[in-house]
Amino acid sequence: MRGMAASRLYSLIKYSLLVLLVLVLLLAALALWLRWEFARVQQAGGDASEWLQVPVAQLDTSLPAPAPCQQQYPQNKAWFGALHVHTAASYDATAFGTTNSADDAYRFARGEPVTLGLRGDPEDYQPPVTTISSPLDFMAVTDHAEALGEARLCTTPGSEAYGALVCRLYRGDVRLPVEDTLQPLIRLTSQAIFGQDRSARICGADGSRCLNEAQRAWQDNQRSTEAWLDRSAECRFTTLHGYEYTLAEQASNLHRNVIFKSASVPQMALSAKEARQPQQLWRWMRDSCGAPGNDCDVLAIPHNSNWSTGRMWFPLSNLDLPAEARTELARLRQWAEPLAEIMQVKGDSECRNGIASVHGAPDEFCDFEKLRSPREEIEDCGEQFGSGGMMLRGCASRYSYVRYALSAGLLERDRLGLNP
Repeated sequence: MRGMAASRLYSLIKYSLLVLLVLVLLLAALALWLRWEFARVQQAGGDASEWLQVPVAQLDTSLPAPAPCQQQYPQNKAWFGALHVHTAASYDATAFGTTNSADDAYRFARGEPVTLGLRGDPEDYQPPVTTISSPLDFMAVTDHAEALGEARLCTTPGSEAYGALVCRLYRGDVRLPVEDTLQPLIRLTSQAIFGQDRSARICGADGSRCLNEAQRAWQDNQRSTEAWLDRSAECRFTTLHGYEYTLAEQASNLHRNVIFKSASVPQMALSAKEARQPQQLWRWMRDSCGAPGNDCDVLAIPHNSNWSTGRMWFPLSNLDLPAEARTELARLRQWAEPLAEIMQVKGDSECRNGIASVHGAPDEFCDFEKLRSPREEIEDCGEQFGSGGMMLRGCASRYSYVRYALSAGLLERDRLGLNP
């Protein structure tokens, strides 16, 4: 009996070890598969000089030039438009189900009805149709340059990347066991987790597949922008070429909308994956588009500085740089960024009460449209910048708000000799 019991125990141990070995091998195989599916193309970053080789040109030279406007306003006039618009070409918009194109966006701005269908709507569902109350005077569709190619490759059946796990997660074909309300965030994260790198499964070993697709998407945007421009002397609707440069540092927002004056634009859009500091974007704008004799002209419009934990308007004189370098950056920024977007769906960026280093009495208007409650006591960043602003965390900085940036600029003029 003892011999039989020992034999059974030996068999049980043997089979248990065999099962454990199989599980270990399966887990190892799963880990290797996931590592392959989520492999990264390491972006060199820090050097956007090769992008100066991108041609600056009008995509379709056969289009007639716009006629001179028959009505002129020498004393100027208020015009109403939008320079921050995303469509299904943007990876975040598509993650939340957007299917509308740049043509749909321009059609809506012109006062025509647009259907607001979402990806995944039931076949028998009738999506709402909407129109704008008053047509706009001007608009730019500014889709994100980052993941511009990835989003198209993942949503185009038959593309080389379509079957990749990252793409199936992005489309929602593969769902993680979380609530339905969180599924869009899972889809968004499937692209955002690569940060300033790219997915090797989507983009190929050298990333060129995504860059090539991004170029095609940017050129499609140019075609739509030109198609909706009113070229008649009535000048009822002006379209502007543009895209969003979507940089974040330690979950702090440093986004810009890059807007071009004419149809002569760089034929690839420089993203934050290639230009990892705003000054690299400014230099590229200046050297590629702002050169003398170039028909291209451009500006960058910072937005949502309220999410930047002090990084957006941090004084250049506070940086540990030689005086010449600080002055050069101030001059560059003064040229590149004459405007700032103050109000957006992600909150107000004008001012905030309760920041200890802001002098003067509280202003009741500074409690308007705050994502973090005006009653929330937040540590003052002081002369440092923080992190986590996009997660509604971190310290509060006066350098996150345009009103205080204006006064900081006056001090910068005294320190640097010019106001950035």
